[in-house]
Amino acid sequence: MARVEFTDEADAQFRRLPRAVQMEYNEIFDWLERNPLRLPPWIESKQIGERRGQSVFRVRVGRFRAIYCFDGDVVTFTRFRDRPNIRYGAQPKF
Repeated sequence: MARVEFTDEADAQFRRLPRAVQMEYNEIFDWLERNPLRLPPWIESKQIGERRGQSVFRVRVGRFRAIYCFDGDVVTFTRFRDRPNIRYGAQPKF
């Protein structure tokens, strides 16, 4: 079973999301804790690269995107943004 964590930046961004979007992400967090590499087909997740030996993924809820890294034990969310304002290339340091 994996653990879900947030960087400070991601935590602040998550708190600014609309409540309905937060609730949908909370359901996704539950799935990620159970099995981070096998999500149900209705969750739109995609591997977008690797960083320091960790797989980097993005998961979509409506027009919002979240970026997270998985190192085998911990799922670390690094960013939550709406689609036009998210940049996948510039990941925060953690």
